[in-house]
Amino acid sequence: YVSPSGNDSHDCLSPATACATISGALNKPGFVAGDTIRVATGTYTGTDGAVVWLDKSVTLSGGWNGAFTIQSGNSTIDGQGVRRGITVNRGVTTVIESFTVQNGAANGGGIFNEGALTLNKSTVSSNTAGSSSGGGINNYLGTLTLINSTVSGNTGGVGGGISNDYG
Repeated sequence: YVSPSGNDSHDCLSPATACATISGALNKPGFVAGDTIRVATGTYTGTDGAVVWLDKSVTLSGGWNGAFTIQSGNSTIDGQGVRRGITVNRGVTTVIESFTVQNGAANGGGIFNEGALTLNKSTVSSNTAGSSSGGGINNYLGTLTLINSTVSGNTGGVGGGISNDYG
């Protein structure tokens, strides 16, 4: 579990012991590739090159209320105009549902995908890649599936919304 009111020193195993960041949950010793991380509604930012760096297969299930009993909105990954929203590494299988990825700035400003990514009920908007590829999503040697999702209002030198880049 991840919540804006959480703490990364928690074990992330219940709503009462939620982590504050997705990375905090991913880096717990008990996290097993393929697990689901439930993320409460709120805005999540970061300090590294990407707000969320996915190097393990995972389902990110966003939009949960604070008690994690109802999934009725979206959780927001915000690059704050200075970093990428999400990076999915090669060999990683990821499902991201009920998220908004916004204000990313990098090659693949919103999402840079080298793995197998499914976006469900999500929005990728207001990201930029400058003169690079994929303001919204740079699908670089990856597999991308969009289900009930919107990619709009992104800018980039090649593929403002989505760039399928095969090297």
